[in-house]
Amino acid sequence: MTKEVLILPFQTFYDSRYGRVEHSKRIAEQLKNNLDRKIVPYPIPVLLSHESKSGKYGEIKALRIKDEGLAADIEFNEEGEKLIKSGRYDFLSPAYHENYVNKTTGKEEGPTLLEISLTPIPAQPGMQRVTLSDADGDKELITWNVEIDIETAFGSSQKGAKRMPDNNDFGVIKRYEEELAALKTQNKQFEEKLKAQEETLTKQFDEQIKEKDGQIKRLSDDLEAIKAEKHAMHVQQWSDGWLAKSKTPALVKMLADKLSEEPNQEKFFEAILETSATVPTKRYVGLSDSEEAPKGVDIDKLAKTFASVEVK
Repeated sequence: MTKEVLILPFQTFYDSRYGRVEHSKRIAEQLKNNLDRKIVPYPIPVLLSHESKSGKYGEIKALRIKDEGLAADIEFNEEGEKLIKSGRYDFLSPAYHENYVNKTTGKEEGPTLLEISLTPIPAQPGMQRVTLSDADGDKELITWNVEIDIETAFGSSQKGAKRMPDNNDFGVIKRYEEELAALKTQNKQFEEKLKAQEETLTKQFDEQIKEKDGQIKRLSDDLEAIKAEKHAMHVQQWSDGWLAKSKTPALVKMLADKLSEEPNQEKFFEAILETSATVPTKRYVGLSDSEEAPKGVDIDKLAKTFASVEVK
């Protein structure tokens, strides 16, 4: 059965989400022109709640512009007639794309009708029901309500399609809201887990740095100790060398002490010792273990003499 239905009344209305919405004669003319040119490469179907999985329940045969708006000649199939006559789906909701891209040429064609769906609960109050009878020319008025953006009308890749929301839309919105809430919960859990891992890794890293710093300090201390010991040995050898040259022991000792604190002054101290006076060394014949010391010899003074210490 073919029935003429007003699918797009000329009107301006407002929606809390989209603000002012206008369906003008210009849009109606573009929709009709693109249908006549067969821009969409398939017969425009009548679907159920904007879903194609259950097949189609009729086709759009023609569009006509009337004084009150855009009307469509709809040919319902047997399944479509049964749904309408049962009263379960007694309203229509058209879906069109604002700037449809021609799949053959790639050209943007403007507003293009994609499908019309049967729905049980229209969003706009006061809409008239679709009824079918055997009377010839029986016509019912179907009005638009608020437009909502959808990615596709029924699985196409066209973006920007618009249709009238119905009861199933709100169910879909609720499902999306629940999925979004679940994703937010998962995201929060992931962030908390990531934060805990970052804190653990930061703590481990800090401990490793502290341990490495301790190792560096111990090695540095050991190195300084080795350098100090080596310098002390050098100062001792330096002192012994100048004493062997019969330099004044007191002067050698004083400069050796200073050299311990100021290693860069070694050449300066050597220059002082080079120009300093030497001390005559008194030598005595050593005593064997079996001999006694001559009378009148002071053993303590003898030892000091062999140590190159001047005894007065």
